[in-house]
Amino acid sequence: MNAPAIQVFDLTKDFGKKKGVFDVSFSLMENEFVAIMGESGAGKTTLMRLIMDFVRPDSGKVLIEGKELSEDNARLRKLLSYVPGEINYPDLPSGKAFLLEQMALLGKDTSKKADALIQAFQLDVRARPRRMSKGMKEKLALVSALMADCPILLMDEPTNGLDPLMREEFLRQMKREKAEGKTLLLVSNDYEEIEALCQWAIRIEKGKLVDVVDIPSLNDPEEKVFQAGFAKPETIVFPAFVSLRSYEKEKGLYTLAIDKKDIAAFVRWLSSTPVLFLYEKRFGLRDYFSRKEKSV
Repeated sequence: MNAPAIQVFDLTKDFGKKKGVFDVSFSLMENEFVAIMGESGAGKTTLMRLIMDFVRPDSGKVLIEGKELSEDNARLRKLLSYVPGEINYPDLPSGKAFLLEQMALLGKDTSKKADALIQAFQLDVRARPRRMSKGMKEKLALVSALMADCPILLMDEPTNGLDPLMREEFLRQMKREKAEGKTLLLVSNDYEEIEALCQWAIRIEKGKLVDVVDIPSLNDPEEKVFQAGFAKPETIVFPAFVSLRSYEKEKGLYTLAIDKKDIAAFVRWLSSTPVLFLYEKRFGLRDYFSRKEKSV
């Protein structure tokens, strides 16, 4: 059984005017990928900085592998790689110089992994970091964080500056990291990114944890929703276990809801029905939060 990688207990940092983080608690197990979601100003970045010990809390504590950073700072910091939301580089002559400086701080040669990441992210390491575009700065930060090969990754909106091609590369790289046993705490509001990578997500509003979502359970709901078209819609009589949600006459498009326990009966009914097309409408994070907003 995996042990806790990060534990957050009753964490509070009050900046005044209702800004900060208030009484947040959660645990992140080894090899789990977890997302932190929330609107701008919700406290996501403050929470990450508290975990990294860049900001000290007013109350509560953070444990990394069961210990506070202040107890075993040198060892525990080697467990963490961090990609900040706002990237400020030192005035160095090139991205390569920055990576070499990071390797010196790590005390190990990670050039082999760095070279593979540079190629994968199509990073031009000849440019001066301060003069790089936002996308290039993001790539350099990702290469620096991933080449360190730390077991725990903390990333604050790491794909904001990336184009769609590089976002796909980011997903591929992170799946490799997960296969190697890494742990990830990811700040993101990108539903597809979160669903592709994370087992669960926590949502923060006004500095408070307001929701925890088990993402795999969203993909196996008790009620399945399908969209279908039929060759002779005027002859269709739906059985009692099929709930008709909507019908778009112009498109001949039916939206149907079926309890999971009735799926076998639904398939048998379809076998004797002139179906033109049928596909399952996947219920995801976007649908989950949209439904919650409507219920409030």
